Amino acid sequence: MNLAARKAALIELVEDYRDRECRRILEEARAEAAARLERVYRKERAHLHERIVAERSRAQTRLQAARAEHA
Repeated sequence: MNLAARKAALIELVEDYRDRECRRILEEARAEAAARLERVYRKERAHLHERIVAERSRAQTRLQAARAEHA
């Protein structure tokens, strides 16, 4: 194998390694992003649920007070 062929083979090897590593890193980043989004979604959904329950409770209290005042 002459020098040019070895050089080409080495460049191909490096490029293949680079491509594999880039794909691996990108897949890890996508998986981490998806996991983070899922955690944030669940947290915000729980927070919204708590706010809705609290607002319903306040509305119920106001209704009961209005009914008591009317009666």
